[in-house]
Amino acid sequence: MGLVASCVLSVSGDGRICKFCYDDDDQDGRWIRPCRCRGTLKWVHLRCFDHWMAKAPAQQQIQCQTCRYVYVKSWVLKPFSEWCRPAIKLSTWECIEILLDTYSTYKFFRGFIMMLEGQRSFIIQSLHFLFWRIFVATDRRLAYYASLGRQIMTSIFVISIKNCDADMEL
Repeated sequence: MGLVASCVLSVSGDGRICKFCYDDDDQDGRWIRPCRCRGTLKWVHLRCFDHWMAKAPAQQQIQCQTCRYVYVKSWVLKPFSEWCRPAIKLSTWECIEILLDTYSTYKFFRGFIMMLEGQRSFIIQSLHFLFWRIFVATDRRLAYYASLGRQIMTSIFVISIKNCDADMEL
């Protein structure tokens, strides 16, 4: 019998085993069911899930990669005394990239307004859009900016994942 099979067979009496640390005990007794996964993937310790969410890639912070359930999050504003400076470490080059992206986006939208007012040709604006889409609005850059936004938001909000409603299972 393999290691996984022996772990599955040794699940505690209430059937809870953490899908991250594979432990069936929690000193705090704080379990959550963040998604629609079943069996041994159903439960997770709250502290394990919070730790995993802090380290997970952006897409995995939005939905479960196994069952594709989109996590239900609640955002609660922290008291002003608990606000903190976000732990963002940007290199000089990253700051330059952000400034260039911001400037290019500003120029793109300003050019769009000029086009609507008849001060710029559609062809020139289309070329500017092509440049902007290829070099600025890439999926990787947008994910990077979303990650920065999440880091900033966690400095003033407490973000928690709600339990998946068992009645809504398909």
